[in-house]
Amino acid sequence: MSERNFSQVAYMPYAPVEESFRIGNYEIWPYYKESSKRIKNKDVIQHLNRHFGRYFERKYDREKGGYDKPLEEIFVISPPNFELGISKFSEEQIEEIRTVSHVIAFCAINECSFVSSSADAFILYVQNFQVGSNGIALWNKYFTKLDMVKFMKPYYLDTSLLKFKKTDLCDALGKALQFKYKGQIKRIFRTAELFYHTATHGEMVTDEHRLLSLVMCFEVLLNFENKIEFVEKIENLLNNAEPKMETRTVKIKNKDINVTKSKTSWWAFDLYNLRSDVVHGNEINWDIQKYGNIWTRIQFGGILLRKLIKKILSQESLWQPDPIDSIIEAGTGALDETLENMVAEFIKKYGI
Repeated sequence: MSERNFSQVAYMPYAPVEESFRIGNYEIWPYYKESSKRIKNKDVIQHLNRHFGRYFERKYDREKGGYDKPLEEIFVISPPNFELGISKFSEEQIEEIRTVSHVIAFCAINECSFVSSSADAFILYVQNFQVGSNGIALWNKYFTKLDMVKFMKPYYLDTSLLKFKKTDLCDALGKALQFKYKGQIKRIFRTAELFYHTATHGEMVTDEHRLLSLVMCFEVLLNFENKIEFVEKIENLLNNAEPKMETRTVKIKNKDINVTKSKTSWWAFDLYNLRSDVVHGNEINWDIQKYGNIWTRIQFGGILLRKLIKKILSQESLWQPDPIDSIIEAGTGALDETLENMVAEFIKKYGI
């Protein structure tokens, strides 16, 4: 494929998105629904129709049995004035497009879903293509005939309970893109990226990897050095309105001391201890851990990260909560109650 003749397209083939929207300067739009009005060159549309037509999901019908159904929609991400079939992305644009996909996944999981969800639905591809070519460069490296390829939606990717709609946080993070190199903003986007790789059902990812990635989300966002500083930074950022307190005996400088903290603070304390067990090779029995399995931790971790990110954006004058949001996000008491309910639901479900 000639370097001079190829263009590029960025897309999310499995994203459970319902309509077009913007994040920062980037448009996210449904290809089949809007390609005719967004792409002037019919040859480009014809080529992309063939390319996207190689994406399928496995379905079952009583009469047909199992069969491969072409995807009904694919969402494209494009910067302003980008001409598909002609334009190429700059390195900065590719970086920002990836960030946009991380932001969409983070907001979808933590603001648009009422169950523990994964980021797998928001996998992003940046594909080189040459209009009129009969082939495709897989991973932009191995070239083969397009008709020889079938891209199948992963069997573990279930989007039935996950529908993305643009939220105020999504909009605020889009505005923050222009400040992406600023210290705290850079940390927020790196956190979103890490969470994207934490909340995955990918077969090659272990629960230990997911847990370490979850702790890294907090380490990057809060820039702490140990578990005590981790807890302190959370307490300093969150309002202590009606927290649910818990007293424990902990060893500090070889002395047993009674310490009282909110349940959310103890969750962070225990998460870091579990991280230390993983790092130092200690045996982990997920079934008897206090807060349930790894997905319960990821679900609550996402809720906590969302709250912390909003606090930081507010400090940077990039987030102004509305009255309803203020009630929902008020205090650690609401977080403590959420944590209690999640743990109770886990115990009820699994009988642990």
